Amino acid sequence: MPIQVGRSTCGVLQLVNHRDRESFIEEELKLLSLFAGFISTSLQNVLDANRAQELAKRDDLTGLYNDRYFNQQLNDEIERADRDALELCVIFLDLDHFKEVNDQYGHLVGSQTLAHVGRLLAEVVPPEAGTVARYGGDEFVLILPSADLRRGLEIAETIRNRIEATVFSIDRGLDQGATLEIGDRITASIGVASYRAMADTDDGPPSHGDRLIRSADQAMYRAKALGKNRVCHPGGDAPAS
Repeated sequence: MPIQVGRSTCGVLQLVNHRDRESFIEEELKLLSLFAGFISTSLQNVLDANRAQELAKRDDLTGLYNDRYFNQQLNDEIERADRDALELCVIFLDLDHFKEVNDQYGHLVGSQTLAHVGRLLAEVVPPEAGTVARYGGDEFVLILPSADLRRGLEIAETIRNRIEATVFSIDRGLDQGATLEIGDRITASIGVASYRAMADTDDGPPSHGDRLIRSADQAMYRAKALGKNRVCHPGGDAPAS
């Protein structure tokens, strides 16, 4: 008897013999069908629960992780870094001139631009390499497990170059005319913070992720102050390259 979830057959419930007869009677086959239906419903419930749990971690616009999941994951990674004596980097990214895009073209174009940036970040840092999340507005954050400051700066610079070089093609819909291309207007200011570098300071290692995020955030604001479209870290005012 096939076990179906939706339109897909995911398994088979099989009776292989009967003690006293060579075949099964109609009532037994109906009972088998009933059992298969119970199994199908149970599997569907599990899949729905897993899907709902995964969606609760995601940002609706970009499909990246949301800030709640990011904070939980960061604390887990800090615990792992302490336990296994590993390094850890956090990248904090803010898009430059994004408000101008919203003001000139509208929030729909702005939202599509953010979705494009989200896909770009997921390409540069796939799931096996780290955690990518939308932190809010036009801000994005990344966790790079086992990456030291030098590696974190390299990845941040790759992201900055990709965003600067990308022409974002936005479909404005049938009532808005042709596809809109946003090119050199979108760049990124990026801050990078290292867990081990913070652990070597007088304040000691951060007990949770807030201090590490704050350090990366401050480095991002330093990049903004130095002219935008650059990567900085807490160790100095000059952009890191």
